[in-house]
Amino acid sequence: MNTYHERAVIETLIATQLQALREKDVNAAVENYHTDVVVFDVVGPLSQTGVSAIKTRLTEWLSGFEEVAVVSVKLVVEAGEHHAFSNGFNHVMAKLTNGNNLDMYWRETLCWQKVFGEWKIMAAHSSVPFDVTTGMASTGLKP
Repeated sequence: MNTYHERAVIETLIATQLQALREKDVNAAVENYHTDVVVFDVVGPLSQTGVSAIKTRLTEWLSGFEEVAVVSVKLVVEAGEHHAFSNGFNHVMAKLTNGNNLDMYWRETLCWQKVFGEWKIMAAHSSVPFDVTTGMASTGLKP
């Protein structure tokens, strides 16, 4: 097994997914997810299960943007024969429909499994650190 090849495949899948987000193509953005994926997102609820929940969340999120750019920063992928993980930071820069701008990073860890020869995201965890003194999200941090 060539782990370098498997890492490259996953890196390409992530790049394709981010491109789909930039194009606001929800269906293409969820192609990497397993039907029964478990997601821990930066917004409530604490967890969601299933690709349909991700589609609903992405549709809502992307509808708030006139223009959006999302890139991966400091991406690390480790892959074995059947399981892999990736982690890094996602950077979103967007013009919101209300005229404001959004420029923030969040952390993302994805757990991958090879299902019938294709890599699928089985679990996704996104988070933003918070300031313990105020209880507020620290959205201005940069990696």
